Amino acid sequence: MSQTTPTIITTTLPSMTPFAFLNQLPLAHDLPDDSECPICVQQYGPGKAAAAPGLVESLFSMVVRREPEAIETERAVRLPCQHVLGWRCVRRWIHPKRGNQNTCPYCVQQLFTPLKYPVSNHPYWSMLIELLGRHGFTLDERGFCIWDQAKGATALSRRDLLDAQTLVRRHAVVLEQFLPKQSTLFKIQRVAAARSTVQLREVVLYLQLQSNGVSLPEIELQNNGVDISAREEAELGYPFMTLGKRQEDALFAEFEKRKLFDSSRRCHRRAWESDRGLGWIPWMNWATDRYFWVFP
Repeated sequence: MSQTTPTIITTTLPSMTPFAFLNQLPLAHDLPDDSECPICVQQYGPGKAAAAPGLVESLFSMVVRREPEAIETERAVRLPCQHVLGWRCVRRWIHPKRGNQNTCPYCVQQLFTPLKYPVSNHPYWSMLIELLGRHGFTLDERGFCIWDQAKGATALSRRDLLDAQTLVRRHAVVLEQFLPKQSTLFKIQRVAAARSTVQLREVVLYLQLQSNGVSLPEIELQNNGVDISAREEAELGYPFMTLGKRQEDALFAEFEKRKLFDSSRRCHRRAWESDRGLGWIPWMNWATDRYFWVFP
């Protein structure tokens, strides 16, 4: 199948994760009815049955290290260079655990600047990350929350520590699994830091999911919509952004959609609330696009 002449990309490529790039690709509508993906040779469009993989698909499977398989009807998407491919084939091509490619299969132009985790363009994103830092948390190159005891312990109040001490005693067996061979003081400080930043870390995850293409309702600011000045930023108290009931319901629905909860736990919403009380919340592994439970 012939392809259009590629458009040479001269502008700076956007920084994003492979999944964010995939989600923002436009559909190609101006194609003949019998158009097919040049990789898997399946016809584009809804309602057309999938056929067995052909020779091209089998060869492509060797590149992305997977067994050839019958695939569903492809959606035609247009790459920045204007080449048209099937959505599922592009996904396999750029997936970090499969093809792990960042160029067009035809013209070898780079598609995007790889980013291991999404950064929100929300106007208060930098302030949220700064607030995390005040509590001793930083995002590493994978987007995981890493806690620094020396810095984070200074932000804890006496009330935080007393509440955490009670929880450490109550959940000693569970905490030993996540924090093995750590001192009791460290566990108390770690639980206190995790509990005091649950809402903040959930807001960060929420904004990252939005920037990665997940449809979630916008967060309502807790300052009645008034813009925060630079002076106020320096004196800002946490939390100034939290998830309301509508946002929490949407986030929980996203967790349920991804089958995050253990099927043995009967009430998933109650289990989520209980784990939050210990500072334990879901996080995203941006390399695999999968959630996992994490104790920061």
